[in-house]
Amino acid sequence: MWLFLPLGFLSAVAHRDSPDLVLVRAREPEILDYMTGTMISLGRPVIRSRWEDPRADYPFRVLVDRQAWATFLAYEGQRIEATNFKAHASRSGASRGFLAACHDTWAALRRHLDAHRPPDPTWPASYTPPETWDDADLPPFADEDPDHD
Repeated sequence: MWLFLPLGFLSAVAHRDSPDLVLVRAREPEILDYMTGTMISLGRPVIRSRWEDPRADYPFRVLVDRQAWATFLAYEGQRIEATNFKAHASRSGASRGFLAACHDTWAALRRHLDAHRPPDPTWPASYTPPETWDDADLPPFADEDPDHD
């Protein structure tokens, strides 16, 4: 499962040997520190604190039980305030690299959607999402345009 939060990105997978555990991984340690701090404040202990495997695609890792993960997901779901995720992430202090990755993900999913359905007549015909976003290409964020998040 991939989870995009305003401050970063988490990848959660089942533990190979213990089906009651979830391995939560990240490329930046701060988002895991936020997650574990939130879990502890909600009374859900972490099974294994953050450790690093520099050879891994997601080098930073935390081990939690499924109930702790579910509690964290419910907590984050209740906290949603943004009408535009990328704009909210920008205001929340997300790094430029994370914001660019959010735009890349949005553009890739938009291309996937466009390839599998008729063109949307409400979408500007002149718009073509870039293959990747350079920091200089990041568009301005506008909460008044929630349809293009």
